[in-house]
Amino acid sequence: MLQDDVVTANLPQDMQKIENGQTIEFRALNPNRAGGLKTIKSLDKKIENGIKVKINKDSIIFDDEVYKWAEYTVVSDYAGLIVILDATTDRKVLTFANHYMIEQPNVVTNIINILGGR
Repeated sequence: MLQDDVVTANLPQDMQKIENGQTIEFRALNPNRAGGLKTIKSLDKKIENGIKVKINKDSIIFDDEVYKWAEYTVVSDYAGLIVILDATTDRKVLTFANHYMIEQPNVVTNIINILGGR
């Protein structure tokens, strides 16, 4: 229920920003590598230094790896799962899922399904 509220509150604004040429950024963290965190401040630092998933109207970017919507099939069947397929062969190029926790996973899934469906 809370995630539905997050999507309702953020998806329209994020999509408008993307349509206007902006890039939306979501932070992701591998929880298995976050060991030894003793404070919220140390968690913030780990998250800030984690993977950045950026989405714009042309592509989805994982740190410096760019996957253009026109060249790849990008799907997200459930929150937190992102699968990149070669558009020609349907071969998996990247699966971003179980090993990472991403901010606003339901918003990310909705954005991917909107942009990937074009």
